[in-house]
Amino acid sequence: MKRQVLFVFGNQACVPGDPLLAAKELDCETMVMGRTIPCGLPADLVDRFEKVNLSESDNVVDMVRSFHRFRPVHAMVGYDDQAVPVVARIAEELGLPGNPVDSADAARDKVLMKKRFKTAGLPISPFHLAAEEEDAIAWANRIGYPVVVKPVRGSASQGVIRANCESELRQAYRRLRRIVRNQGLDTGSRSDAEQLIEGYIDGDEYSVELLIQEGEPHIICEFEK
Repeated sequence: MKRQVLFVFGNQACVPGDPLLAAKELDCETMVMGRTIPCGLPADLVDRFEKVNLSESDNVVDMVRSFHRFRPVHAMVGYDDQAVPVVARIAEELGLPGNPVDSADAARDKVLMKKRFKTAGLPISPFHLAAEEEDAIAWANRIGYPVVVKPVRGSASQGVIRANCESELRQAYRRLRRIVRNQGLDTGSRSDAEQLIEGYIDGDEYSVELLIQEGEPHIICEFEK
């Protein structure tokens, strides 16, 4: 029986077929889970596709557990940050290598992430989980402008908006709520009225891509944004 690799794709994933082609070259079967088969992924590289809602992680884990009983999963690959907590839970359930669930949750949720950073003593901008628009206005008026609003979960800077004054913040907050609703962004069981607001830090911005292997980070690339 061939070894099987499970690929879990978030709603915003758009990838070439290289990862699945590599699995095929290793004589592995491929199983794909996601809302749809991602754009750019040749269907002939997919042996099995299961449509799932990654926001319902318990249901996804149950499905994989049942499937694993008669067709074992030997490895997993996740794409898009939405898939990170789900893949961590599947790995824990099946006893496969993966990220710790609490770390995966913190990596996915900006509020949890910032609380972790603050507890660790890392320098970060001031932040606040606003209950609604007026709460965000009151907080921004206390710390001063400019500020940045962003969804509590998400990627690719979607919904991240700078506001230089109160009127801009009101406009940005309402726009962000529409983005969250219209795009169906994961809120972590919060209402769409609850959004993250941060103080703005001026300066250069860099992105660092890492691969974590057995707990050790390895830098793949870094670039100025």
